[in-house]
Amino acid sequence: MLSASGFPPGNFTDLQFPIVDFDWNLNPNALGTAHGVDSIDDLDEGTAEDVRARLEALASEEFDHDLGE
Repeated sequence: MLSASGFPPGNFTDLQFPIVDFDWNLNPNALGTAHGVDSIDDLDEGTAEDVRARLEALASEEFDHDLGE
């Protein structure tokens, strides 16, 4: 969801809280892990809210899963 080198990221390792696997496929387990975006110290609250909202939408749209469960 966040990349050190912009989007698309230059390398898989540029990703913070990657939500894809090494083949760039969306990973449902990683969506839940990335939902903990609050652990990034220098991330402003507006960006964190945007990231959480996008993660929740992806989980719902792609996997019919609610991250709040």
